[in-house]
Amino acid sequence: MQFYNQLSTEGKNVAWLSISEDDADAVHFLAGVTASLQSLGGSLGNLTQSLLTSGLGVSYKVILTTLLNEILLSEKQITLFLDDLHLAVSEEFVAVVSELLEGGPENLHIVLASRTSLPVFNKMRARLKLVEVSSEDLKLSYDEAEQLLQKICPDKHYEVDLISLMERIDGWVNGLQIAALSVNAAKDVDEYIKNFSGSGRDFSEYIEHDIFDKLPAETQRFLVETSILEVLTPELCDVVTEGKDSKQQLAELQKLNLFLVTLDEERDCYRYHHFFRDFLRSKLTQGCDDGRAKMHRRVYTWCQENALINEAIDHMQSAGDWAVAGAAIVNHLEEMLSRNRLSTLKRWIKNLPTDLVDTSPALLLSLGWVAALERDSASTYSYIDQAKRCGLEALESLQVNIDALIAVVTVVEDDAKKISLLAQGEAECIPEDQTFFKSAYTSALVYALMYDGKYDQGHRLAVEQEMTYLDNNFRAVVYSHTFRGLGYRLSGNLAEALEQYKLSQAIAQKKFGDGWIPFSVPNALMAEIYYEWGDFETAINLLKNQEVIRQESSVIEPLICAYQIASRLAANDGDREKALQILAEGEALGRQDNYIRLLVAMLNERIRLLLAFGQAESAQVAYHDLLALGGQRDKGDNWSEVDYYVTLGACRYLLASGKADEALPLLSEQAGLAKRYNQHRHLLKLLLVESDALLRLDKQRSAVNRMNEAIVLGAKGRFQQSFLDAEQNVQDLIRVALERWTDNSNNSDVVVDADYIQLLRDLFSVTPSSEPPVELSIDLDGLDPLTPREVTLLQLLSKGLKNKELADEMHLSVHTIAWHLKNLYSKLGVDNRTAAVNVARHLNLD
Repeated sequence: MQFYNQLSTEGKNVAWLSISEDDADAVHFLAGVTASLQSLGGSLGNLTQSLLTSGLGVSYKVILTTLLNEILLSEKQITLFLDDLHLAVSEEFVAVVSELLEGGPENLHIVLASRTSLPVFNKMRARLKLVEVSSEDLKLSYDEAEQLLQKICPDKHYEVDLISLMERIDGWVNGLQIAALSVNAAKDVDEYIKNFSGSGRDFSEYIEHDIFDKLPAETQRFLVETSILEVLTPELCDVVTEGKDSKQQLAELQKLNLFLVTLDEERDCYRYHHFFRDFLRSKLTQGCDDGRAKMHRRVYTWCQENALINEAIDHMQSAGDWAVAGAAIVNHLEEMLSRNRLSTLKRWIKNLPTDLVDTSPALLLSLGWVAALERDSASTYSYIDQAKRCGLEALESLQVNIDALIAVVTVVEDDAKKISLLAQGEAECIPEDQTFFKSAYTSALVYALMYDGKYDQGHRLAVEQEMTYLDNNFRAVVYSHTFRGLGYRLSGNLAEALEQYKLSQAIAQKKFGDGWIPFSVPNALMAEIYYEWGDFETAINLLKNQEVIRQESSVIEPLICAYQIASRLAANDGDREKALQILAEGEALGRQDNYIRLLVAMLNERIRLLLAFGQAESAQVAYHDLLALGGQRDKGDNWSEVDYYVTLGACRYLLASGKADEALPLLSEQAGLAKRYNQHRHLLKLLLVESDALLRLDKQRSAVNRMNEAIVLGAKGRFQQSFLDAEQNVQDLIRVALERWTDNSNNSDVVVDADYIQLLRDLFSVTPSSEPPVELSIDLDGLDPLTPREVTLLQLLSKGLKNKELADEMHLSVHTIAWHLKNLYSKLGVDNRTAAVNVARHLNLD
């Protein structure tokens, strides 16, 4: 506190937060940090505060990222004091503090007070980024002790044998404070110092006999009763004590230096020193249990009336009114879920007696919601089964809760067959007045319809949901736009998908009013679109908070996009090691959470990269891993992205291994399924690989047809990078298709935008043929006539030019020349250069 006061006096930006047990909930802790920073004035913390109170349901990771960004953008040099760090114990609390220390901006300095150490301290010591002040360092010097004595007991300080006292208290400042306060009341100071002991028991005894017993009975009662509070305010103390003079009492206690810490500048908010509070609570437990319970109930009622639900339930649990506490938890379930307060909700329920929870279907289902939103589908189903065993009569009123929970966990579980069955469900199964459960079920149903390729039905349901819940369920509307975007993405309409993702963020921005909210779910999906359009800079910016995307996304698509696009961006930047490492992280998450679709997507991408890097042996390992995962599934006629990724990755490896004849039927079968289920985005990727297989089997005409089909699909979403990322021989085929492209190249009724064809031609440096095909006077076994470029190539061949010379002469790459020669030999019915030259001479083209 002295250091804090010093910096404050110097006009520095300082903020203070005293940690309590409640801060084990990371959201609660971050709310406290935000509030302390807001005391610095300006707009610092406003965006985070809006996010905390929005009900959007984002995790503490998003809140932390937003807060750190605000601190960075404020450009203020801020020192944040965190007192009693040891009181909060949870993995997520440790994770947040570690991120503050390791990942915080340069303008944030943190001072911690803790009785325990954190793992992150060891890393910071090694990097020389930690300045430690141990208990040894905090020992009072003789001069400091003398000054403190003079302040606390000005009339008797000269009677104290300070050297002896310092030995007994081991330099501990609080011990000296206790001793000094007792010196004031001691008749024989020498005898007091002689009998003084530094043990905890002695401190308690001296507080009891030399401080507490000497206080008026009214003050004693006030101290003991108000010790049930973590934070003391005049109004709340009045509630506990049923009095009206708490403001004056607190002021008197502060004058007496009775271990009262001021928490605000207005001196309306305090807390007791923890060792003193523990002493007072020990006194409280010696009293009547019924009286103590009544105090907790009064605080519970006051907190409920003032919308302090966290504090209310904590006090009701302290009172032992388990049934009331359980009912309050159930009543506030929707609020806690919408605010993403999963840790607090779980702690409350776990604090209840086991027999109460096990016989309450509502509490069991509450735990089921926590498990589902934490991506633990096995536990969710277990809680649902436990709830059902409580009896049908008890479950009747909770059926809509169960229906919505099952729908949500179906999406989270990512089982293609279950999702397809959900898509056959009805949106009307949950009554309109059940807003939370209705919106949760409907959002899951929209996702299932989109996944199953039923885009029109999904869009109609989503629009209906947006109109219904626009004013009273903001979170549902945001997710509705996100899932509509997923539908457009799968159909290949990237522009419409992007609009939906932007709408979800625009609504969030309008709701919060303080600027852009980092809503992580659409970020990765938008990054994929910008990457596809060649805007790498925007894609990189959207993936800056990739860790948040991993934590926030309950559906798989954003995770796949985040890892895949981040890996491709790293590979395009020449960092192969980073590209593969990103995929390894995605694989690890897939295995950890049993997300097979994420895992096979990462393995498919790993095979593609390894083959591009010339690492065939490593690609073989990934290939066998992929086959093993695919072999574990019961395949059916339904569309499955797991089968899609397995097929794509396996066939890539087969083609590189010279087994195009094995790959082609697999690709054709998968492409047929993709067409049937309107999976146009995936179909485009399949056609590119299928054209590669056809090329390797010398089926040039079919390969060109597949490429034309891919170009038609690509036009809908203006796909670019998928073509640019293709194998080199496929890129040569793309150039040929673009060179020959006419309105008749498209065998479907779809009109392809000429601007898109020109865009691709520009990307691949292709000039379209300006002359009609040259008709030859000899029969070439029914093959197509030669193009002007092929005639030129044949003429140059007859002059004896090699491939490199042909490439230079015709301003093409060597790979493109090789493609043209291969196609020319096929048309002429020959299989080598010499035979082709003979045909040229026969046609007088030499």
